[in-house]
Amino acid sequence: MAPPQYSMKTKLTAFAGLVAVQTAVGVIYRASQKVKGHYEYSPASALTLAETAKFIMSFCFHLASVKGSPEAGSQGALPVAMDIFWRQANLIMRHSFGLACLYCFNNNAAFLIFIYADPGNISLMKSGSSFISAILLALFFKRGISKHGWAIILLQVFGLIIVEWDPVKGAPVLPPQAYLLVLSSVLVTSICGVWNEHMIKTFAANLHVQNMVLYFFGACLNLTVYIFWPSASGTSHGFFHGYDMLAFGVICCNAFMGLAVTAIYKYADVLIKTFASASTTGLLIFLSAIFFDLHPNLITVCGSFVVFIATYLYFTLPGVQLPPPQPVKVSAPPPDEEAQLLEKGKN
Repeated sequence: MAPPQYSMKTKLTAFAGLVAVQTAVGVIYRASQKVKGHYEYSPASALTLAETAKFIMSFCFHLASVKGSPEAGSQGALPVAMDIFWRQANLIMRHSFGLACLYCFNNNAAFLIFIYADPGNISLMKSGSSFISAILLALFFKRGISKHGWAIILLQVFGLIIVEWDPVKGAPVLPPQAYLLVLSSVLVTSICGVWNEHMIKTFAANLHVQNMVLYFFGACLNLTVYIFWPSASGTSHGFFHGYDMLAFGVICCNAFMGLAVTAIYKYADVLIKTFASASTTGLLIFLSAIFFDLHPNLITVCGSFVVFIATYLYFTLPGVQLPPPQPVKVSAPPPDEEAQLLEKGKN
C-alpha cells in the first residue's frame, strides 16, 4: 500500500511550524553565548536533555495512540504499547542507530558553527542542502526530480553563491573554517533528511516507535560525547553548569525541532524541509541585522530574494514536488499485526 498523500494546507502548516522553530533555534543558539565564541553551559549536556525530552514526548504520544484503542482495555495501554514497541523496534534498530550517529555529529557541530557565523548566514548556506538531497533521492531511492525541479534547485544554489561572495574583497564573506563546518553539516543534514524521510514513509514501524528508538540512541550518544569529550564545544564544566533561561531555551528548541522535522517528513517531503530552511533565512537575516551586527548590502538582499523566489516556485509550479516513495515490502508485517498484538490483551 502506497504512503498516504496529504493536502497542500497540511504541508504548508508543517512548513510554517518548521520555519518558526528554526528561526527560534538560530536566534537562541547565538544569544546563548555569554561571550562571543564561548558557551557557559555544555552543549553536549543540553543535547542529551533535549533528546531525552523528545524520547519522553514520543513515548507519551505512542501510549496515547494505543490507549485510544478499545482492544487495550482489558490488559491496559502500557503493556500493549510496550509489546508493539519491542516488536516494531527490531525492524528499524540499525537504521535508527546510524541516523542517531549522524544527528549527534550534526547537532554538536551546530554549536561550533554559531561561533563563527551569524544565524542568517548559517541558515542561508544550509538551505543549499536541497541540491544534495535531490541528488541522493535520485541516486538511491529512484525518486526522480523534474526538469523544473532541477532548475529551481540550481536557482537556489546560485542565489546562495551571490550572497556568500564579497566582490570588494574578492573573497567569501566568512572564514574558511566556517564554510568547512557548514558544508560538512549540509552534507550530513542531506543524508539524514533523505534517510529519515525514507524510513518514516516506507517502513512498517509506527511513527512514534521510530522516534522513540531514534531519540533513545540520540540521548545515549550525546551523553557519551559529554563524558568522553566534555570540552568539544568550549566547556569542561559540570553537566548543569551555566544553565540559565537561554540554555533551557536551547533545550526546548531542540526538542520541538525534532517534532517539527518529523511532521515535515510525515506530511510533506525532504525538499520542502530544505526550502523551509531557505524561508527561515529571510527572518534570520533581518533579526541578525538587528541583534548580531550583520550588515546586509544590496547584493545580499538580491541573492536572498533569488533563494526566496526559488522557494515560491517550488510550491506553486505544477509537477515540481517529489513523487511519493514506494513502500518497503520486505520488512512490512501483516496488515493486522498491531490488531493481533492488541488482541493479546484479551487472552
